[in-house]
Amino acid sequence: MENITFKGMSFAYEAHKTQVRKYTNTPYFTHLSEVAGIVASVADPAMAATMISVAWLHDCIEDQDVNEIDLVADFGG
Repeated sequence: MENITFKGMSFAYEAHKTQVRKYTNTPYFTHLSEVAGIVASVADPAMAATMISVAWLHDCIEDQDVNEIDLVADFGG
């Protein structure tokens, strides 16, 4: 079984690969990485993998028109 954190990161990278951040034009993926790092630093160890995966995925529906049904099918809900 693929690691849920890696799967979330990979999915988010693909979904946001052409998106850049306002004002800085840095790859949007850097924002997701920062959020995932913050979540990792405070996550309950029993739920850490799921919480970090959600951090990676948190903008997919809003910013990239990823279908919620497909996201839930791939990652659970």
